[in-house]
Amino acid sequence: MRAALIGIAAAAIAVGVAAPAHADGVRGDEDTAIYAAELNREGLPATAATAGDLATHNCQELYDGMSEHQAVAEGVRNGATPKQAAIAVIGAEFHFCGPDGRS
Repeated sequence: MRAALIGIAAAAIAVGVAAPAHADGVRGDEDTAIYAAELNREGLPATAATAGDLATHNCQELYDGMSEHQAVAEGVRNGATPKQAAIAVIGAEFHFCGPDGRS
């Protein structure tokens, strides 16, 4: 499941899916429950624990130089729709990734 979530996160930005019009919580809140709920709304089964793992993975990849497009593409390769992958990447950035990309 973690691989699928990680893959999902990577794909949607690559195909140009826009960020959600509304994000729950506050930028940088590191709220795994809210992030999991956002993933679940998009059809991605996630718990607070798996959402936290996904956010850590996504933020680290971005910090290490992966572009958002590449991260979204990874998500699509792992079974997510482009929209799901974009939501996963954008959500991780919104809730967890610091200015340098680290969570």
